[in-house]
Amino acid sequence: MLKVGEGADELFFVAEPTVVFHIITQTQIKDINDLKSQLISKTTNIPEMRSKIVKIFNSHYLKMFNLEDFTRLLNSAISEIAEDFQNEQDLCNFIATKVNKIIPKDTLQYRILVKQDFNKNQSAVVFVFHHGICDGVGFLNFLGAIQDQFDIKALPYVRERTLKDQISRYLKIPTGVFYQKQSQSAKIQRSQLFQQSNNNLTEYVISNDYKLDELKALSRAFNSSINELLIAASIIANQKLANIYGFDDFNIYDVLIAINQRSPLTKLSDFTMLNQSLCYNLIVKLKHQDLFQENNITQVLPKILTIFQSELQRVKEDDRELALQYYGKFFTWFMPDSIIPIIAKNFNNSLKRTWSNLNGSSKPIKIAGSYSEKIFFSSFLREEEYYIANVLSHNGWIRLAIIGRNQNFKFLDFIQQFNLVMEELMNGKK
Repeated sequence: MLKVGEGADELFFVAEPTVVFHIITQTQIKDINDLKSQLISKTTNIPEMRSKIVKIFNSHYLKMFNLEDFTRLLNSAISEIAEDFQNEQDLCNFIATKVNKIIPKDTLQYRILVKQDFNKNQSAVVFVFHHGICDGVGFLNFLGAIQDQFDIKALPYVRERTLKDQISRYLKIPTGVFYQKQSQSAKIQRSQLFQQSNNNLTEYVISNDYKLDELKALSRAFNSSINELLIAASIIANQKLANIYGFDDFNIYDVLIAINQRSPLTKLSDFTMLNQSLCYNLIVKLKHQDLFQENNITQVLPKILTIFQSELQRVKEDDRELALQYYGKFFTWFMPDSIIPIIAKNFNNSLKRTWSNLNGSSKPIKIAGSYSEKIFFSSFLREEEYYIANVLSHNGWIRLAIIGRNQNFKFLDFIQQFNLVMEELMNGKK
């Protein structure tokens, strides 16, 4: 048996969030059996794809099925989607409202749904994972691992660590408790936009597609990263949305920034899908009286960037995940079993407002004989209310989506404002 990662993974298996990835192919998949064959032949050394979850005391382990049981369970895990879709947003709505996201621990920890005739030229493949065995970079690495030829150049971008960085990771281990506190969302008075409403419908809304090269050029013009640019654009979109809804209390924007902590994958034998990330609570205070008085958002955006940019840049370079792992080992080893659900509940509460950014492959990947045109991912909690923003680049394009429920606005209204903000930035309108 293989022990899952410490800390976050253990909590994921108790809190039970789900991560969903969907792939739109360039051409239609001819035969679903091609997908089954690909997974059977290419996952021999990927235990996350062939295992169930076994709990021993406070720890969780992957126990692999034999080939016969794996093949049988894989047949059950793959199903066809009967619904028809007009576009990708329809697929997102289907994922949010109709896909079963509860995965028992005694079977494969994922489901796969296929729509061969997504439209007359393309297919859609949806992977539903228990978040405990998979994060975003892990899934994108998995797609690279099941190709005919393993190409590290086609993997998502991961920051390389210097020797100094490696040493620093271990020196931070005694500070795990402190970092754990930084990874929890703050109790602050948010705008009425983010206060719980009576609308309990789960929403998943995706933005327009943007060319990655164009966003790189735009971010250089503002001396920022693409991720920083999109966070600032989201803040402006939220402020405009607050004005539309008649809320005058949008003074704070807070999110848990999910930061990948993996080392670059250089050979297939080092591959793992398990979570290797940390979260940092970013609080952007917007109480500057003149911040939003300027109508030209190309003037507003740099002001917003100055509030949080240096802090976020510092955190991105701060390797803390190893320290959190050791902190996780401590409480899973010594905490009573009855305490773990309470900790997991607090963990889920911390995840209620999360921002994830994945620098995916610039190349398409092959799935069931067809190459990908688009890929995106979404995260779902068991909580009554939450708000998650995800960003993913793939195949030369990038977009943002928000997922959640019980917010005091319609997610489509936000995305419309976000698209308008991005359009104005891209066009350089005055």
